Amino acid sequence: LEPPVGDAFAARSDYAMKIDTEKEPPFFKVSDTHYAATWLLHPDAPKVTPPAEIVRRQQKFAAMQKPQAPISNPVAKE
Repeated sequence: LEPPVGDAFAARSDYAMKIDTEKEPPFFKVSDTHYAATWLLHPDAPKVTPPAEIVRRQQKFAAMQKPQAPISNPVAKE
């Protein structure tokens, strides 16, 4: 097999940059539990606007992460 040079997903990406066809991206830390191999996370990468569906999902996830108010105990102690 002869894998493509650079990022293997570049040919299928609407966000591929010139470097994607030249050099495989390193892993960038996204969170404590997630890394992604994409040049789009490099500090010098151009800023891109994610698709509307991704933005919607990010907002939904962020809302789920907000701390909830404590539930009061409806049973009164005497």
